[in-house]
Amino acid sequence: MATSKEVLGPTNSLRPGRPLDQDQLDSLRLDCQDQSPQEINYLCQLTAITHDALLQYYGKYIPCPKTHQEIFDRFIFAHPPVYRAFFDHWISSKITKTTTTHLEPGSKGLMRAFDVPEGHLVIGYIPDVWKELDEAKKIELTRSSGGIKKAKHFVYYLEAVFQIAHETVHLYQDHQALPLWFLECAAYFYTDKIIAKKKWASLKIPSCELPIKFYDFLITKHGAAVHQLCFGSPVTRKKTKKILSEMTPGIQALIFPTMRTEKK
Repeated sequence: MATSKEVLGPTNSLRPGRPLDQDQLDSLRLDCQDQSPQEINYLCQLTAITHDALLQYYGKYIPCPKTHQEIFDRFIFAHPPVYRAFFDHWISSKITKTTTTHLEPGSKGLMRAFDVPEGHLVIGYIPDVWKELDEAKKIELTRSSGGIKKAKHFVYYLEAVFQIAHETVHLYQDHQALPLWFLECAAYFYTDKIIAKKKWASLKIPSCELPIKFYDFLITKHGAAVHQLCFGSPVTRKKTKKILSEMTPGIQALIFPTMRTEKK
């Protein structure tokens, strides 16, 4: 099995502790990305589209909005083996002794957003979800899209929009100040809402439904303060405590049954 040094090259020497600067991100991109310029340009366009939608509908709650390019520059689109090597290297290099996760044991997920002190970047890949669809769905999409090639591209687009929107929300959150359950519920909620508001097609993911519903409940009960808390606008300690106290161990076990804190 290849070591992280062999997979990541010179950027194996990078360590979390502060935001990576542009030169470091570009170096990491050279080591980790091997998509064609056309593919990268396409992902850049999708990032701009999803980020624009987030700002359109929720920008008033974001005190320091970024440009589309600033957001895209924080994304590293790596292939699965490279992403997994980077994940192991980066997690093991963190100063903290523990990490909280909601992934299945042994899973590294598809994409991971790291907070400002952890490099302030998103790294991962867009999965091939076409092969996970049942045959009836594939036939339906092939017919409606005008061929299997177009159908596969359409499914890739849907998954890419979902992943990019979700991680873009994470780039605006303070991961040190908020619990993981809140961060994840928020990312699922805003991704779902901007896709719905834009009337974009989507692949319905059953595991997203409860986080979205719970976050919607928080907004219904506590109003705009929930949006403000998510994106870093001022919220009183009293209000913050009230919002976060809505999550109980029982509800968390229902929404995120695998959420736990692990020692490194």
